[in-house]
Amino acid sequence: MFTVETNIKDVRRAQELANKEINKKIEDFIAERTEFLANRIIDNCPVVSGRLKRSVRCEPIKKGGNVVERDISVNCPYATKVHEAPRRRKPHDLGTEEGGQDRKFCERVFTYHKGTFKEALNKKMKECNAKIELVEKA
Repeated sequence: MFTVETNIKDVRRAQELANKEINKKIEDFIAERTEFLANRIIDNCPVVSGRLKRSVRCEPIKKGGNVVERDISVNCPYATKVHEAPRRRKPHDLGTEEGGQDRKFCERVFTYHKGTFKEALNKKMKECNAKIELVEKA
């Protein structure tokens, strides 16, 4: 009986450590991906003065319950107006894989990278599941 209790405690301790490691990996993944998306938004911002580009920020990670989230903000008084404005291509606009510096600069980035983001998240979750299975078998 004593041996079983010791083994259960060891398994629980190992699971707690694994859960902390998994949570850290997921937080790191979310931080990395939001930085990537923010940089892509910056590359797709229309530029007149550069104020709009400079206003793109990744907010701190928020954790609550089973949710980890990180917002990307564009804190400029005219950000919505520019984002929703009619198409305004000009010769100086740079082409990007998401469509260039033009309206819908946030929406286009999210739409373009949605599939790769989901694939990468699924891969990270599979790695974490493998870690949990290894811990439970220990």
